[in-house]
Amino acid sequence: MKMIIGLAAMLATIFLVAGVLAQSLPSNVDAIECDTDHPCATQYHCVDGACVLNTCGLEFTDINQNPITGINFGTNVLVGSTVNGNPSPLNVKNTGNSVASLSISGTDWNFAPTSIGTVGATEWSADGSTFAALETTSVQITSDLGSENSQPVYFKLTVPLGTTKGTYTQTITFTAGC
Repeated sequence: MKMIIGLAAMLATIFLVAGVLAQSLPSNVDAIECDTDHPCATQYHCVDGACVLNTCGLEFTDINQNPITGINFGTNVLVGSTVNGNPSPLNVKNTGNSVASLSISGTDWNFAPTSIGTVGATEWSADGSTFAALETTSVQITSDLGSENSQPVYFKLTVPLGTTKGTYTQTITFTAGC
């Protein structure tokens, strides 16, 4: 017999860690010139003959470019069933000026004051067909998310057997490095 659990807030809250290198030029230098023979240091890139600090940031939207802050897996989800996250896909955009690597990690699902256990009940995919279990350690989604480009990320959740009725939450963290 399957049990219905009220998952009114079976939500995954999105947190981001955007890599912005905070290194600055020495106080006596206005700009570092660059060209093919004089490349910039690794934390900079060359724009119109001057080295510019690399930045990367993240923006989250649905397929219609509406800003979002969470993923909803629905209410009255059957124990043992698998449901897709909403929105699907979640679009993650690099708002910085350089190529970024994008990684993902998560926490266990929590039902105050206890946890239903595995973070891996949530799965993610960069293409919508090949899914991997979410992990507590950061896993790279892509190493080359260009400036102003987006990466779709799809989610699904399998509610573990034995899960009791209640409201559950999980935190998913996206990290950008540039």
